[in-house]
Amino acid sequence: MNVGEVFYKDTTIRDITSKNYLNQLCIIYNLITGEKISSVNKISGEKLANLLIDNKILLKTIFSNKYKSSSIRTKVVTIKAFLTRVLPEKSPKLKVYNTWFKELTIDLENKQSAGMKSATEKKQWTNMDDLIKIRNNMDKKITSEKLWSNNKLKKTQFDLLRDMIIISIHTLLQNPRRNIWRTINILDIETFNKFKKTSVLKDNYLIYNADPMYLYLTKQKNGKIQEIQLRSINNTNIVENLILKYISKFNIKTNTFLFTNYKKLPISQVNYTRILKRHLGVGSSMIRKIYKTENTNIDDINVYNKLKNQAIGMGHSISTGFNYYVKNDL
Repeated sequence: MNVGEVFYKDTTIRDITSKNYLNQLCIIYNLITGEKISSVNKISGEKLANLLIDNKILLKTIFSNKYKSSSIRTKVVTIKAFLTRVLPEKSPKLKVYNTWFKELTIDLENKQSAGMKSATEKKQWTNMDDLIKIRNNMDKKITSEKLWSNNKLKKTQFDLLRDMIIISIHTLLQNPRRNIWRTINILDIETFNKFKKTSVLKDNYLIYNADPMYLYLTKQKNGKIQEIQLRSINNTNIVENLILKYISKFNIKTNTFLFTNYKKLPISQVNYTRILKRHLGVGSSMIRKIYKTENTNIDDINVYNKLKNQAIGMGHSISTGFNYYVKNDL
């Protein structure tokens, strides 16, 4: 089996995820061999597996010298996803590589210090109050221009109304990772329960008429299915009410996208990020960091760093420490 078939024949992986894995494997292949090929799809899976196994030490050195921690993690996840699909589950080679994964992960944790902002983060940093003020000003403008009652919105007016809902979601709710809201389809609870019984739920959904509203996510990078209740940061139902009002105004049908462009087409990830940055100056990831920072005591960060240093010294992860070594009498 060639490398391309390893992922594209696996029906549990989305095409976009397979494409990302293959792009990363091509980068890693070129790093090891010094070549400049554009695709590893036609290379033998066994050949690439042996190449990765034989060059663990070289890869560790290259990764550490060339990439940031986030990029290294992406490549490590890619290698692991590939090897677990081409090697038998109990393969000694896979066992050796799993040890390498753990060692590299500990090294990455050792390089990072919780609570330290990057240079880019320092430059972009703001606070939730200022972001909420921007949202409130958008809301006031929409009210003054009577856009909610206007049935013949121009493109700029439609964009403003839609963007205000998006901005409200990102500033008034505790949000799940990244730009997940651009992928959300709406479902009424009756249809949701019907679909759930027949196992046809393959997208990300907002169950909009549930009390409370909640997200049902099946398309995520971590591969997990999650139900996430919408949680306001100020204990109000502002966002839920705005979403219901928005669905009603544009007569959005069940099992269709909540957010689209003026032509009713899906919003790309790039354009969704542009919406956030155009109005707020920051993207969804930065908003999450700002919110979490403002709602985390500095003592919590100090405790985390203490636990991280203990874990490094003992040669395991923080989660392993809690799961296997920390004991109590309860």
